[in-house]
Amino acid sequence: MGNNYHNNNFDFLRLLAAFFVFFSHCYSLYGYEEILHKYISYETLGGIGLSFFFVISGYLVCGSLDKSDKISFFVIKRLLRLIPALFLIVLLTTFILGPIMTFVTTEEYFKNSHTYTYLLNIFIFPIQYHLPGVFIDTEFKYMVNHHLWSLPIEASMYIILVLLFMLKLIDIRFLVPLLIFLLAAYSQFPQFNMDYERVEILGMKRTYLAKYGFLFFSGVLIFKLRDIVPLKRAIFIFCCLVLVMVIGNEFGNIFAAIVIPYMVYYLAYANLGSIIRNIGKYGDFSYGFYLYSFPIHQIFVQIYGQNINFVLFMVLSFFATLLCAIISYYVIEKPALNLKGKIKKKYYE
Repeated sequence: MGNNYHNNNFDFLRLLAAFFVFFSHCYSLYGYEEILHKYISYETLGGIGLSFFFVISGYLVCGSLDKSDKISFFVIKRLLRLIPALFLIVLLTTFILGPIMTFVTTEEYFKNSHTYTYLLNIFIFPIQYHLPGVFIDTEFKYMVNHHLWSLPIEASMYIILVLLFMLKLIDIRFLVPLLIFLLAAYSQFPQFNMDYERVEILGMKRTYLAKYGFLFFSGVLIFKLRDIVPLKRAIFIFCCLVLVMVIGNEFGNIFAAIVIPYMVYYLAYANLGSIIRNIGKYGDFSYGFYLYSFPIHQIFVQIYGQNINFVLFMVLSFFATLLCAIISYYVIEKPALNLKGKIKKKYYE
């Protein structure tokens, strides 16, 4: 089984990760305990989805940096991936969703300074989660788009990666001690702290920085060692068994963080069939799906509460989110990504 950089299942895994987060929040926003956390205690399905995202991001972003002739062009590529879709959803949320869903008058809404500071989310650092009077009767009160919390951490990983690249420190001699430090730091912080006000650095919690930093740089390390890391089904099965064996263990989250990077790497290059391998030929909808799923969930919960069947709630939310993700990709994400070639040709060749 080869690990050809371009012949892989990453598009499928990103969509799967986005769906995990979507599915997980269906439960929490409906007031139910998340089904995976109910049985294994140390993680939610949404947490596993985000773990997938960060491992994939570390692997692919390191590959992108390796192929970039100039750091400035790498930064441009990252900005073109993150910002346009974020810009669109922030505008739509502020000027369409907000005025429709708010419990204050339209005049009060547009006179409130928080309406306009919400627009600063396009700069990622820090994230504002509320708009005046929006979503006050849901399980996550005043939370317009909880999913945005991960973007500052993602952007921070890019910045750290670039600094390490400039210092010529992206090698096993530095990455292994860094991963040990991050894992040790993660083991010291409490899990599932839902107090959104207790933040540390620019709105980012230390526990999330440590956890997802470890996963991101695990992806980086695997990329650097991709020619010698074996792709063995036996190792993958062993990793799965580890996840099962630590059910109920207080250190289950630590073991999960250790084995998930290899599992993602294996699944990325395993022979899962041509349909899965080619699932991204129509576009990568995972980012848009991730961005839109939470506010769409909130809309349904605000309007219907628990007066509709839970399965129907999931189905309606899924198709509404998928539609928004497809529109986002074709209207703004794909055109923005197409600019990479034009910029490279004009300024870097």
